[in-house]
Amino acid sequence: MKRLIIAGIICTGVLVLAACAARTADEATEAMADMWVADIDMPAPPAIPESLAFTGYDAPVATPLPSPAEAASPARMMIQRAYVNMESDDVEQASRDLRDVALYFGGHIEQSRLTVFRETTQFDITMRVPVAYFDDALHRVKDLGHVASLNQSAADVTAQFYDMSGRLETRLIEEERVLSLIEEAEYVWDLLALEQRLGQIRTNIELYRSRLANLENQAAMSTITVFLRQTQEEGIVVATGFGGRLSNAFGDSANFIVTVFQGFVVFFAGAIIPLVAIAVLALTAMKVTTIVIKRRRSAQF
Repeated sequence: MKRLIIAGIICTGVLVLAACAARTADEATEAMADMWVADIDMPAPPAIPESLAFTGYDAPVATPLPSPAEAASPARMMIQRAYVNMESDDVEQASRDLRDVALYFGGHIEQSRLTVFRETTQFDITMRVPVAYFDDALHRVKDLGHVASLNQSAADVTAQFYDMSGRLETRLIEEERVLSLIEEAEYVWDLLALEQRLGQIRTNIELYRSRLANLENQAAMSTITVFLRQTQEEGIVVATGFGGRLSNAFGDSANFIVTVFQGFVVFFAGAIIPLVAIAVLALTAMKVTTIVIKRRRSAQF
């Protein structure tokens, strides 16, 4: 029994000594770690840029983007066109109104045509209006009838214009150099070759100038083409199949024959009096000629 008590006391003492030794080791480790961190010179964190700074409720202060007008080129050359298919109950009045639209917005009429075929009136017009009034003129055109279809397009020719301008400047510089070489030429064959080259250069110069002027005109004056038709009456069915086309062709040929016959009758009615007068004169001349011939024969015998 004494031995068990002595053994328990010895184990308890060993455990207490072990715990004290572990605590002392931990404290020593922490102290060494603190000394190690204190000896290291840690760099300061980088500053946050102003463009990424946050204010208020996490609202980023971003760099403002340029407006569309600032981002776009200040000199864009756009060719605008519009093709309008319309219907109207009074085509003749609408055609006069369309002509007035072009003149009202400071434009002009490039071409126009009024056609009447088989009791159907059609009017086609191509007008040019300043690009600043293109939308207003197109809106006014659409108000003059029922729009069946509208095709509007815009082509950017800025790169083409500046490329051609650069080619023109190059040819102008080349022209000056060739002229200076012509003045210094000593031999006839050199002079002929230089003059031939000068002619080619000047031909290209005129071609580039013409194209540039055409681009400037198309960009400054927009084009609106209108195809105006008479409104189709209710109950009229337009045949589009093979049978309908055959029937229309037969009807057209019959109408052509009738029109030719009517024209012949009208011509004959208008020319009947001159024809009668010519016939009377011809008969009188033949009668007089017969009498004269008979008298000459009688005189001979």
